[in-house]
Amino acid sequence: MLSKAAQEAIAEGSIQARISVRKSLDSDLRGIELLLSSAQLPASDIERHLSTFFVADNGYQIIGVGGLENCGSGIGLLRSFVVAPEFRNQGIAARMFAQVAAAARQLGISALYLLTNTAQDYFAKRGFTRMARDDAPAPIRRTSQYANEPRCGAATLMLCQLESSLTY
Repeated sequence: MLSKAAQEAIAEGSIQARISVRKSLDSDLRGIELLLSSAQLPASDIERHLSTFFVADNGYQIIGVGGLENCGSGIGLLRSFVVAPEFRNQGIAARMFAQVAAAARQLGISALYLLTNTAQDYFAKRGFTRMARDDAPAPIRRTSQYANEPRCGAATLMLCQLESSLTY
């Protein structure tokens, strides 16, 4: 799904230097939705939370996204976290997570939850621990991802206490 210009830049080896991680803009919405859709991740309510999303951009398109949903009471949900397959294993996800975690701290979030079907090991290396879905606090249960998203119904619930997590 890469543009011809992006494919050429990758082939030349010049694209890595241009990858930036930044807060999302309104104009990023369509690119975020396309990336999430291609990864079979929920994208239905992204616009509501766009101000707390971060993107990795290679100068041609959105190649990574990670979002934060502030649930109140010091609780947040890490959501919609993905890097395009051709850009994985380059540290992009770690850079995005560091920015999301910093934003969470600035919002007073100390307990960061996530639901994942595929990335349990990745997030365990970043300080998340698995927990029973039944133990999810009420603010997480009220999120659309927990309550209404069929793909998340069998997902593993994980928690990271941001003040004690050191590996981003």
